Amino acid sequence: MTVRSRRRGVARGMTVIEMLVVSTILLTLVGIVTAILSPGLSAWRRGEIRSDLQANAMVSMHALHDAIAASSSASLTMYPNQWVTASGQSEHNDAIAMFSPYDETTQLVTNDGQAVWQSILVYYLNTNDNALWVANLTLPSNNGQQSAGQLLPPDVIQALQSGQGVPSAPGGPFQHIVGRYVQSLQVVNSGGSFVITLETALGDFRCDMDSAVTPTLEIFPPLPQPTATPSATPSSAP
Repeated sequence: MTVRSRRRGVARGMTVIEMLVVSTILLTLVGIVTAILSPGLSAWRRGEIRSDLQANAMVSMHALHDAIAASSSASLTMYPNQWVTASGQSEHNDAIAMFSPYDETTQLVTNDGQAVWQSILVYYLNTNDNALWVANLTLPSNNGQQSAGQLLPPDVIQALQSGQGVPSAPGGPFQHIVGRYVQSLQVVNSGGSFVITLETALGDFRCDMDSAVTPTLEIFPPLPQPTATPSATPSSAP
């Protein structure tokens, strides 16, 4: 009688050498895919930065262009600010103040079609966050001057002249960011037409943009003074 013994199959695991071979193959494949996709990812990133810079430049330019176009050249006041950076380059940035006939988004006019000034807009470059800001200041009731700069509070004028922008304080003017990455801003009066030049930048990428605009309200319209309504005189009964 013959007895045969059978050995049950035992699962065989991967050896260290086999794991090393598989890891090497996977790393090689990852390196090949990365090398193929890296130029495309870099180009996509560069295109995204350029698009972002151009979009911020266009938004900033359109906001300035529309605000100046709806104002009066007699009311515009510019505050040049020039300094030398650590790299030795000379930077020239302007803040500009102007009268605005808009109440939020509505342009107010009198019965004869004359614009009514509602506020003072101050566009300025904040070098701390490289952004273009706009501040909306209430127009004083005593507005005999024809320049928006003559009606700004002294602390605001001093801050603009020193390149610090409009101070923020509780109860102060409402202000918000118009466009980001703005590195330089220049506004030049060229015979009644204002030339706006601004540059957005991020790292080694730059976007320059310029535009000329002429204010549409060349005749400075004063604010209409409230007229006293004559009181009704009661008639005597017959």
